[in-house]
Amino acid sequence: MSLSKMKIDTGSSPSQNYSLPKGIQLGIAVGIPIAMIAAVGVCWWSGVFSSRKPDVKKPHPKDKTLDKLKTSDEVVKPKREDLRPMYTKLKEEGNDCFKKADYVTALELYAKAIEAGPPSSDLAALYQNRAAVFEKLGDWVQVINESAAALKIQPKYIKALSRRSKAYRLTGFLNEALEDITAVCVLESFGVPSSIQTADEILKEIGKLEADRLMKEKKPCAPSNHSVASFLRAFYCDPVTIWWREPSADTLLTNGENTGDGARPSLGGFEAALEALRSQTFDDIIELCTEEIEVTTDSKYKDEAYMLRATFRHLWGYRDEVIEDLRKVTNSKTASDEMKASAWVKMGSQISMQDDSEYENCFKKAIDLYPNCVDIYHQLGQILLTKSDFEGAVELINKANTICPDFPLAAASKWYVEYRIASLTQNEQGVTSAIKNFLKCMRKFDKSPDVFNLYGQILMELGRFQEAIVQFDMVIKLDPNNAAIYVHKAVAQYQMEGNVDKVLGLLRDSLKIDDRNEFVYETIGTLELQAGNLEAAISAITKALEFAKSNQELMMLCSLKKAAEVQTIVKDKYNLEVPTVASYGNPGY
Repeated sequence: MSLSKMKIDTGSSPSQNYSLPKGIQLGIAVGIPIAMIAAVGVCWWSGVFSSRKPDVKKPHPKDKTLDKLKTSDEVVKPKREDLRPMYTKLKEEGNDCFKKADYVTALELYAKAIEAGPPSSDLAALYQNRAAVFEKLGDWVQVINESAAALKIQPKYIKALSRRSKAYRLTGFLNEALEDITAVCVLESFGVPSSIQTADEILKEIGKLEADRLMKEKKPCAPSNHSVASFLRAFYCDPVTIWWREPSADTLLTNGENTGDGARPSLGGFEAALEALRSQTFDDIIELCTEEIEVTTDSKYKDEAYMLRATFRHLWGYRDEVIEDLRKVTNSKTASDEMKASAWVKMGSQISMQDDSEYENCFKKAIDLYPNCVDIYHQLGQILLTKSDFEGAVELINKANTICPDFPLAAASKWYVEYRIASLTQNEQGVTSAIKNFLKCMRKFDKSPDVFNLYGQILMELGRFQEAIVQFDMVIKLDPNNAAIYVHKAVAQYQMEGNVDKVLGLLRDSLKIDDRNEFVYETIGTLELQAGNLEAAISAITKALEFAKSNQELMMLCSLKKAAEVQTIVKDKYNLEVPTVASYGNPGY
C-alpha cells in the first residue's frame, strides 16, 4: 500500500472473521434545547413574582413577522451535548491531525486517548493508528513496536500484521516479515491478491539469499543416468556427445590394437573414462579423467580428458572447477578449434546459470572459432528462452536449424518457440501453423523422445490433457528410464481429475526408475504443499535440494520450502487450518 493511500483506523477493531471492519457509529445523546430551558426559567420566575398572566397578542394570520424570526440568522441554533467518551474525542482529534499531516500532535492525542482507558478493541486500534503515524515518519522500529502492542491485544489483527510485515521487511527481518504476511494470507483465506503478491516477493528474497548460501556450501552429487543422457542429447557437435553416441567398443581396443587372444588389455585414464561413457557407467568418469591428467605421462588425451571431466563436473554440480577445466581447453595449443568452440559454449552455459552477463562473450568467442557450430546457436537460444526473450531465441534457433536440419531437439525447439510467440500475441493462425509444422517434425524425428515431449508441453498449455498424456506415453516407450516424463504425465492427470493421491502415487513410482531426479521430488513437494500436507512437502523439497545444481533451481526450491515451513509456524501459532491452494506450480502461495 502506498503512503498516499494509507487510512487511519476510525475506531474499528478486528472482527471475529478477521475482515477489516467498516467502523462503529457512536450514538450522541440529544440535550435539552437552550431556548426551552430559558422559557421554563422565565415562566418559573414570573410565577414567583407575579400571579398575573401576561397579555399575549396572537399574531394576525397574514403577519409574517414570526416566520422571519424563525429564519433569521441572528437566532442561535440549539447545541447538542457531547456525551462521547474522552478517548473517542481524543482519537478523532488525532485522526483529524493525521489527515492534516500534523503527525506530532496526532501522536500526542493518540497517547492521551490510550491513557483515557478505552476498551481493548479501541485500544488496539489506537496503537495501530500510532503505527500509521510512525510509518508516515519512516520510523520503522516504532512501527514494529506499536503494531506489536496492537497484536498483543488482538493477535489476529490483519491491519497490524500487514503493517508490521512491511516494517520488518524494510529493516531486513525477512523471516519475521514473511511470517506476518503469511498469517495475513491465511486469515484472508488467500483471497487478497496484494497480500499474496507481497508474500511471493518476500519468499523470492529469502529464497535468493538461502540459495546463495547453499551454493557456497553445497557438495557435488552424482547425477542420474537419465539426467546425463538428457544433457548430452541437448548438444549435436560437442565432442563428448559424439563420443557418447558412438557404439560401444567392448570388442575393440580404443587405440585399435589387439592382444592376439581376443582379450582386451586393461584400460586406464581417458580410455577407461571413454568406455564408461559409452557403457553409461558414469560415476567413475571424473576420477578416470583426473588419472589421465595427473598421472599419465606424455598423455595424448589431455585436452579430451579436460573436456570430459568439465562436462561431468558440471553434471555433478561443481562450479569453479568446471570453468577451470574448460579454460584448460580454450587455452590449449593442441586442442582443435572445434573443441575450443565447444568449450566456450559450455562455459557460457555454465556462467549463465549464475545470472552473469559475461556468458555472451563466451558465445562470441565460440562463433569466432567455429561459426557453423550448431550448438552455439541452439544453446544460446535456450538461454534466451529462460529469460523470456522469445524473438531473440527464435532467431538463434532458426539459425541452428539452417546449419543442421537433422538435429531433433533444435527442430522441435524452433516450432515450440514459434508456438509460444503466436500464443502470447493471440495469433490463432500462428498457433495453428506452429502445431501443423510440429506434427511434420514429429513424423521426421519419430524416434526422438525430446520431440514428443515438447509437443506434449504444447498440448498441456492448450488444455488438451488427454492428448498430452498420449504424447508422454510415447516418450515413456522411447525412453523408459525417463522419470521426469512421469511428472508431466502426472500433472496432466491432475488437471483432468484433481486426484492428488493418485498423482502422488504415480510420482513416487517414478522414483523407482530414478531416485536422483530433482524434478520429481520438487513436484511431489509442490502438490503436498498445495494439499496442506506441510510436513510431507518439506520432506520432499529437502530431498530435491540434494540434487539441485543451478542457482535458479536452488532459489525456487528454497522459496518453496520456506513457504511450507512458515505456513506450519502460522498454523501452530494462530491455531488455524491453512487453506489448500488450487493452482499447480505456484510456490506456496
